[in-house]
Amino acid sequence: MPALLQEMREDMLPTPSATLSVEAILKLIYKSDQNDWIYSDEKGLYVYRPNPDITIQKQYEPDQVDREFHEDWSSKFSDTTAFRSIHKFFYRATPIGREFLIAVDGYRMYIPLPKSAMVLVITKNQYEFGQLINHFNPYGESYDEYLRRAGISVV
Repeated sequence: MPALLQEMREDMLPTPSATLSVEAILKLIYKSDQNDWIYSDEKGLYVYRPNPDITIQKQYEPDQVDREFHEDWSSKFSDTTAFRSIHKFFYRATPIGREFLIAVDGYRMYIPLPKSAMVLVITKNQYEFGQLINHFNPYGESYDEYLRRAGISVV
């Protein structure tokens, strides 16, 4: 094989990912642009376009399927039933993190789980993650309105 062709092929190989720490991957997920993700609704799977080794998977294990969730803030919508949802972060097949979201108003919106039933605050990372998940939702543009109606603020 000609040397130039060999060099081109080596340049096309992905860089080794061993330099990525768990913290760096989590930061990348929270700070990523919503358009950098591909979403498969039937699998609940989000794939990060720039690095397909990074995925988010909605939890579907039998003991972790969406469970009913009851707190005052979660019943402030036309459909008062809410469900807990777990989204796990993976690097390749290794779980590296997770976020708990609450599906409210007939699954129209996913709201990050606040600090407690009485302390209705979420972190900026939780807020951005909620934006990412709701980006693929037809009601996603109403994310801030849903947070306001629930009485949840970002700290």
